[in-house]
Amino acid sequence: KIISNIYKRSRNFEKSIEFSKKAIEIDPEKPHAYQNLATCFFFLNRLNDAEENILKSISIRGGLRNTNFDLIFSMGLLYHQRNPIEHLHGLNSLLAAGGKIIIETIISPDQFGSGIQPTEGHYASMPNVHYVHTDFGCKELFEKLNLEVIRETKPVFTNFEEQRKTRWMPFKSFESALDSKDTTLTIEGYPAPARKFYLLGQKS
Repeated sequence: KIISNIYKRSRNFEKSIEFSKKAIEIDPEKPHAYQNLATCFFFLNRLNDAEENILKSISIRGGLRNTNFDLIFSMGLLYHQRNPIEHLHGLNSLLAAGGKIIIETIISPDQFGSGIQPTEGHYASMPNVHYVHTDFGCKELFEKLNLEVIRETKPVFTNFEEQRKTRWMPFKSFESALDSKDTTLTIEGYPAPARKFYLLGQKS
């Protein structure tokens, strides 16, 4: 665990993951090792793996029980879910009576029906993207869970000012995720990402 933390602090996340996994082999009931894995996976943009490990950590600590949250945020998570309705059901189950959920997600154009399922899970250079729902597809999910849309925004396209290279993040950024000849498309040929917010409540 100590070696893993040293590598994490030096931002060598791959090595940190390697030693965290060795710590888990020795003692699989240590939540800190799973938390460390989740952090490293997050910085490597492996969000499904990050979520999986943070949930393991929570489970070891006894899970989320008897929660009554007034407000839950799901920001940029829905499109990474292999089972989006299960994700929403889990959030809904944690709400207090009258509680609300704020969803922020990428939206596909209406002509794609319920949404896009990217080939091999890659979309705009992001791995582990399993569903990019249309507005219609999102509202289908909400309806199945008896959630109503209280408020919603219009879709807003991500721009180069919002996500760009900086001296702190000199790696590939949003511009490298789009087709260099047609920025309305991703490098995989899908529509460029537009984001939308939904405020959801439980139907009475």
